[in-house]
Amino acid sequence: MAALDEQSKAELADAWIAAQVRSVHDSPAIQALIDYSYHDPELCWELVQLIHSRKISAEVRQSLAAGPIEDLLVYHPLGFFPHVKALAACDKKFKQMLGGVWLDGNASPIWREFYEVAGVEPHFPPGWSKK
Repeated sequence: MAALDEQSKAELADAWIAAQVRSVHDSPAIQALIDYSYHDPELCWELVQLIHSRKISAEVRQSLAAGPIEDLLVYHPLGFFPHVKALAACDKKFKQMLGGVWLDGNASPIWREFYEVAGVEPHFPPGWSKK
């Protein structure tokens, strides 16, 4: 994946927000963040922080939690949980947003600590383990 300059990052962040507002789930911007969360997590984290810094609705903030942040923590839990934890410690709005992240106790090595940091009870739909 090609590196993005600051302007391209800002444009992608704005396009992602606009797609969320319009509920265009097959947007290239949404797909780009999905791809970056797996293949270029450092860039994805930069974009998450950029989107978070924007004035966005609670619904878009929820999409940021349930989308790119959750993806980073699923694909790269040990690499990105420290970043998430550090930002949550100093940013109340970010910490509050983490309630929208769902991590599976069966698959995530950091799920217990994550939910402690987020300050919420884990989400366990039927079939998920609380172990």
